Amino acid sequence: VVLYDADGKRVNGGEWFTAFCLEPAAPLYKHNSLHQAVSPGAYSDRALKAAWILDTYQTDNVSNLELAGLQIALWEVMKDSTYNLSSGNFRVTYGNATALQYADLYLAGLKNNFENADIEHLNRTYTVFRDSHLQDVIVRTPVPEPTTMLLMGVGMLGVGAIARRKRQK
Repeated sequence: VVLYDADGKRVNGGEWFTAFCLEPAAPLYKHNSLHQAVSPGAYSDRALKAAWILDTYQTDNVSNLELAGLQIALWEVMKDSTYNLSSGNFRVTYGNATALQYADLYLAGLKNNFENADIEHLNRTYTVFRDSHLQDVIVRTPVPEPTTMLLMGVGMLGVGAIARRKRQK
C-alpha cells in the first residue's frame, strides 16, 4: 500500500509498505483513502498481538506462503481467542497446507511467548491505519534509514555552503 497522512500527503514520499488486513470482512483498502493512524495498543489488545506476530516472524525475505500464513494468523488473532484455525469465530475450511502450517506456527509462538512482549516497542514499531468504511491495516512504522539521514545531512551542509558563498559575493 501507499500511505497518506491526515493532510493527504504521501508518507515517506510515496514509499510502498507491506500492509496486513485486520478485518477480513471489510471492503478492500484503497491507497488513496485517508486513514487515522494509531498505535496497536490504542487500537486493541488483539492488535498488539498482531504486531507481536509481525515483529517476530516477518522478515524482508519471507515467501508468499509465509506472508499468507501471517495474514491468516492475524485474522485468527483479531477474530478469535482460541488460536485454532479449525474452530471458533474465524475458521479456515480449505487452503494451502503450507500456509496454514505457518499460521499455526505463528499462533503457537504467540500463545507461548506474548507474555514477555515489549509493548512499548510494538507501539513504536507498528501503526494501525483505521478507516470506518474500509479495511483497517497494520504496517511497520516508517523509520528513516541511517544512510538516508546521512545523505540528508550532507545535502544540508552543501546547501548551507552554497548559500554562504552567495552571501560572501
